Amino acid sequence: MKILFCTTIDLQIQTFHWRTIKALSDMGHTVDAVTNGTYTTDGISHKYTVPFNRNPLHPDNFKALSMLKEILKENQYDIISCHSPTAGFYGRLAAKGMKIKVLYTAHGFHFWKGAPLVNTLAYKNMEKLAAHWTDVLMTINPEDYAAAQTFTYKPKGGPVYIPGVGVDVKAIQDAKEDKSVIRTELGLPEEAFVLYSIGELIPRKNHKFVIDTLAEEFRNDSSLHYCIAGSGKLTEELTDHIKELGLENQIHLLGFRKDARKLMYGMDVFVFPSYQEGLPVAVMEAMAAGMPIIATDIRGNHDLIHHEQNGLLYPCDDKESFLKCFRALRDDGGMRSAFGRQVMDDIQVCSLEVVEPQILDLYRI
Repeated sequence: MKILFCTTIDLQIQTFHWRTIKALSDMGHTVDAVTNGTYTTDGISHKYTVPFNRNPLHPDNFKALSMLKEILKENQYDIISCHSPTAGFYGRLAAKGMKIKVLYTAHGFHFWKGAPLVNTLAYKNMEKLAAHWTDVLMTINPEDYAAAQTFTYKPKGGPVYIPGVGVDVKAIQDAKEDKSVIRTELGLPEEAFVLYSIGELIPRKNHKFVIDTLAEEFRNDSSLHYCIAGSGKLTEELTDHIKELGLENQIHLLGFRKDARKLMYGMDVFVFPSYQEGLPVAVMEAMAAGMPIIATDIRGNHDLIHHEQNGLLYPCDDKESFLKCFRALRDDGGMRSAFGRQVMDDIQVCSLEVVEPQILDLYRI
């Protein structure tokens, strides 16, 4: 069987799909990939580069569409597996009318509850239209699954719900390192209380909210620290802002870290202040590491974290609620331990061993 993975940028394959690609290749299938990038990995037989642009109306996408149609015609694929809104739309459009099974994974619809009106008008209509050319639409959270059930699909087509692309719980737990070793490596005091976030330094991840909300807490408590693993377009802005606040000795921008999983074991609380998610890998990995978690009460987060049962949730940008959550976990070690044990149990339903067979089953013809 010949399969084409189609996604806008390489990072999506690097982050989400490399395991599925390798598993399909190991099963004897030929797996190619097409993105706006040159990255390849084990299991990819041939890599194509087309000029996808994240803006779905950008003219480059029409050039990408033409190139993609030629790739499909020349190679006679059995399945095209589409990901991300732009490549998901144009990949399905390219396959329209061809004898090819069309899979699409929605990693979080861009018209979530509370999204800007323009998102609902643009992205929802794109998804509704492209569903007509889709055999299977995989959703990763209940809100998106409910929305997907309102679309019209190819004959015998429809949506499925699978909780994510699988978390390698064993690999995360095997990465465990002694807390004191990690703190020494990062220059953190042994007695410090350390918050930790993982995520791109972009507006959607909302790290500045945590920095500003806790500014006085940092000034009043020199043992309080906040580490953020990730890079992005806000790096310079956040660095300058932290210096303006005089908190550069307590707030640490770690940049992109290949050992981000290991670092979790040197921290006390995982903080996830994002505005919008599908089913966040960072939160799932923190759960696998047994970290107590504070997160925004949004789609994806509240499918994993249940307030006061296995973690704490707060409304986006609600400083008073966030401070209440922070102080509760800072002051109650028993609560931190209880949440840490519970999330390790709860994440098992999203583990690689449970999820991967469900995903691979979608590739049967």
